[in-house]
Amino acid sequence: GHLADRFGRRLACQVYCLLYISACITKHFNVYWILILGRITAGIATSLLFSVFESWVVSEMLNTHKAESSSLGKILGLMYFTNYTSAIAAGLVSQSLVTWAPLTKMPSTEHLYWGGSTLPYDASIVSLALGLVIMSLKWSENFGQKNAKARAPLPRDWMVWTLGVVCACFESAMYLFVFNYTPSLPTSPMGLVFTLFMLASMSGASLFSLVGKTSFHPADVLPLVLLLAALALAFTAASDFSFYSTICGYIVFEATAGFYWPAVGSLKSRVVPEESRATVYNMYRIPLNTIVVVVLAGGVDLENSIIIAASLLGISASLSVPIAFALKRRSSAAAEARESAEPLLT
Repeated sequence: GHLADRFGRRLACQVYCLLYISACITKHFNVYWILILGRITAGIATSLLFSVFESWVVSEMLNTHKAESSSLGKILGLMYFTNYTSAIAAGLVSQSLVTWAPLTKMPSTEHLYWGGSTLPYDASIVSLALGLVIMSLKWSENFGQKNAKARAPLPRDWMVWTLGVVCACFESAMYLFVFNYTPSLPTSPMGLVFTLFMLASMSGASLFSLVGKTSFHPADVLPLVLLLAALALAFTAASDFSFYSTICGYIVFEATAGFYWPAVGSLKSRVVPEESRATVYNMYRIPLNTIVVVVLAGGVDLENSIIIAASLLGISASLSVPIAFALKRRSSAAAEARESAEPLLT
């Protein structure tokens, strides 16, 4: 994140594409150390994915195009809606590719394969290469701290770090959910389940866009959405993971996730300072990864993992309330300052 702020966020996005392309290539090799190398490059790329792209678009909208925060919210809502639509299409295409040709060893090689489960990764390479070309030709570069010899100071605003805890709690709960929803639905058709989840997420992203057209700010609604997410997962654990209760609870949770991503993106654009945006976004992921590793490495069972996830969501909902009130007070103070300045200007 710090390097992206210093040397350019578009450059960091391009590096993401190259890292993930290399990770996809490693899937063709039945060699342990090459596969491990692929996991390392994919891990670095994932960190970039969840920080530099959003940092770039926020800076581009607010600084380059001088857009209003409401316009940024529309862009984020559209981005995540398109993301979920693409995920559904990618799942269908990947399933078709896997069955199109069996996994086969390449002639005159010992460890190189093609076909089968490697084909979706090849399709990803095509998509990443296309994205890389578009970035290179169409995107402008933006920076946080342009001076490579100096590090931008970390913000001291309590809201920046409280929001970080909100993000870490929600997103670690989401990862715990991702690791545990399959064993909690052992006899379900996972392709259909995934499609239902993505449709629910699309609905959440659409709800965010609708809220943006009202007088409410996403920060006002986010605490209720996070509370609903906590109740949804708590309900599945309390129902002893009966099929219908579990699938309904999970669909509600996915809908809240669809609202959360553009809402928290809009919130971070208001709270996190531009000069250290990518750095702070990456720092948000440190407690997230720590929580997930501790829970998974501790061998926590399915029920307790979901209970922990619901508890984290409850913490996230609680901490989002003072942020919403503080932003409302700041907006009111700014509006009053503008009103008091108008007579002086006239």
